[in-house]
Amino acid sequence: MENKNSIGQSVSSMAFERFLILLKTKGALSTNAIASELEISNEGARFQLNKLQDAGFVTAENQSSGVGRPSLVWKLTQKGWEHFPKTDLSDQLLDVIIEALGPEMLEKVIDTREQKAKERYHAQIDQNQPIGEKLRQFTKIRNEEGYMAEMKETEDGYMFFENHCPIYSGAKKCNGFCESEFKTFKNLMGRDVKIERVEHITDGDRRCAYSIRLKK
Repeated sequence: MENKNSIGQSVSSMAFERFLILLKTKGALSTNAIASELEISNEGARFQLNKLQDAGFVTAENQSSGVGRPSLVWKLTQKGWEHFPKTDLSDQLLDVIIEALGPEMLEKVIDTREQKAKERYHAQIDQNQPIGEKLRQFTKIRNEEGYMAEMKETEDGYMFFENHCPIYSGAKKCNGFCESEFKTFKNLMGRDVKIERVEHITDGDRRCAYSIRLKK
């Protein structure tokens, strides 16, 4: 994985980190949209994006909106996605566990990880708080863990987003990690809350997204 302090000989990490984070959290954007978000000129944004493209972190493609000419948008490449932090749940480690100890041991690893996560989150989040406050605290914790989490209040509840998955490699290989994290999330939010996953990174979406509503 690329060092976050050096993302290419021709690219200064401090200057370009904002571009990568923006495209990671917002998805494909036009040059104008990027310039507006970062409060810089279109020319400045285009110059920086071209450097990131030369370094292999972003690519530009035409996107059709259905009306008029297609517009040019920028998005992360695979190298750009891999720039963000990962845990040690690598394919190699999972293969070793399965081959040396069997799939049952991997299930035990997932169960133990889930229990530790529940204990950690419950120790940091007061369960007697309203759902919105619990979700705000959970968002903060998940950000500290590298998930680039966000929450948004809606008319009938909340939306919760995780724009990055530090355990993507392991989750892609073994869906049990995703299901375990989903169970932990539901447990933390409580029985009076209905949570539905509406976007999933391992299904090809650019992020994981959850709809959260109080049960009637």
